[in-house]
Amino acid sequence: MENRYNPTNGRINLPGADNVARTVSPRVDSFYANIEVGIMPVVKALIERDYLTVSSCGGHFYEGDNREVTLAFPDICHRAAFWEQVWTNYSLKPQFREQFFNVGNPSKAQEIRDCNALFGTNHPDFVFLTLWILPTCDDDYNKALWERSRDEYADAVCKATLEFVRLLESITFPTFQQLLS
Repeated sequence: MENRYNPTNGRINLPGADNVARTVSPRVDSFYANIEVGIMPVVKALIERDYLTVSSCGGHFYEGDNREVTLAFPDICHRAAFWEQVWTNYSLKPQFREQFFNVGNPSKAQEIRDCNALFGTNHPDFVFLTLWILPTCDDDYNKALWERSRDEYADAVCKATLEFVRLLESITFPTFQQLLS
């Protein structure tokens, strides 16, 4: 079953599923057609540096959602090295996970097989990092801004997204292969 774009809310989801999309391999031609516009620059910048993305959301601010991207790493050392590169961006809030808990992956072993098939790799394990792109990492400030003005909140998230993309595209930001060197 393929993801579909919903023009009424801008989401890309499985038909009949409001918040569930099928993860698509970056190796297929239709990959970018499955990425929502708001998060597209982040996903492109990560893919161009050989990072593996498994999920993303463009942010649908009328519902209180935020932009987010989830990355897969073959081990905690790579994940920690990546986090070391981005943690000073105060608009990012992390969630570290050992399993992605994706629909249809009932076990860690099955998830590892699915990720290896998706990415054309042969890693013995995968760990995950979800990054929420927020106006700041101050939850009280974000909540107050959301309650005051959703347009202002959306503008702040757009600004934070652009700052994150600039970081990812900078010549000093490492590719996946450079992380542990």
